Amino acid sequence: MKKLKLITELTIIIFALSLRLYGQTGAIEGTVIDKANSETLIGSTVVIEGTTIGTISDAEGRFAFKNIKPGKYNLKISYISYNTKVIENIKVESGKITSINAELETSIQAL
Repeated sequence: MKKLKLITELTIIIFALSLRLYGQTGAIEGTVIDKANSETLIGSTVVIEGTTIGTISDAEGRFAFKNIKPGKYNLKISYISYNTKVIENIKVESGKITSINAELETSIQAL
C-alpha cells in the first residue's frame, strides 16, 4: 500500500513539473502594414535578430513566432522597396503572447 502511494505521489510530481517546464515559453505575433495606406504587406520577412529564427508574413500580413524563451528580443522586418524596420526590446513573457504591429515606409531612392 505504501509503495502504491509513493508511486502515485511521484507520478503527480513528475506530471506537475512537466507542465511547469512546458509553460515556460511565450510567443510574438503581429501584422506588417504599409504606413501610407494601411494595406497589409504579404511576404514580408520577419527575423529575430541574433538568431536563425525567421518567418514570412501571410496573405493577411500576419506573422507569428511560438515557443520563444522569455526575454527581450529585436525584430527585423523587411520588404522589397520598403525601408527595413527594427523593433527593439520586445519583451516575451512565459505563457503570454506579445503583439506587434509594424508599419513600413516605402523606400524613396533617386535613380
